[in-house]
Amino acid sequence: MNDVTFSIASHRTKGTKSQSSDYQGRQIIAGIQRGDDRKRKKNMKLSTISSGLLLGVTLLLATGASAASKGSLKLNEAVSVNRTQLAKGEYEIMWEGTGPNVELNVVQSKKIVATVPARLVELNHPGPGQGYGTRKEEDGTTSLTAIYFSGKKYELAIGKGSAGIEPTNGGGQN
Repeated sequence: MNDVTFSIASHRTKGTKSQSSDYQGRQIIAGIQRGDDRKRKKNMKLSTISSGLLLGVTLLLATGASAASKGSLKLNEAVSVNRTQLAKGEYEIMWEGTGPNVELNVVQSKKIVATVPARLVELNHPGPGQGYGTRKEEDGTTSLTAIYFSGKKYELAIGKGSAGIEPTNGGGQN
C-alpha cells in the first residue's frame, strides 16, 4: 500500500510518495506559464508573418499600379492632342486617376508637352499590338483618339466619345 501525504504550508510529512503541495502548486503554475509563453510566441510569429505578407501585398499592388499608369507612344505622323500639335516621334505617356476617367500626360524629353482627359477602357482580351488611333478633323488636322498597348487588357480613349474608338488610317501600329 502506498502512503501519499501532503503538507500544508511549508510543513512536510514523510511518506512513500510525498511532495509538498507548495511545490506541486509551483509546478502547475510553471506549466501554465510555459503554455502561455508558447501561445504568445505562436501569436507573435503569426503576427510577424501577417505583417510581412501585408507589406508584401501592399508593395506589389503599389508597383503594379505604377507600372500600369505608364506607357510609350511612337507617332508615325503629326497629330494634335487637346489643341497641342505633337510631331512625329517617340513619347512617354503617364496617366493618373483611380476610375475609368484619367488625366493623360504626354511627355517628351522629361517635359509634359500635352495634358488631356482620357478614359481607361477595359478589354476582354489583351491587345495584339502597340499603336494609336486618329481622326481627321473638319479643319484638316489629325487628332489622337486612342492609344493601344501590346499584351494589355486595356486601352486609352482620348477626346470626344472616347469609349470604344476604333483605329482609323491603319491605327499607327508599330
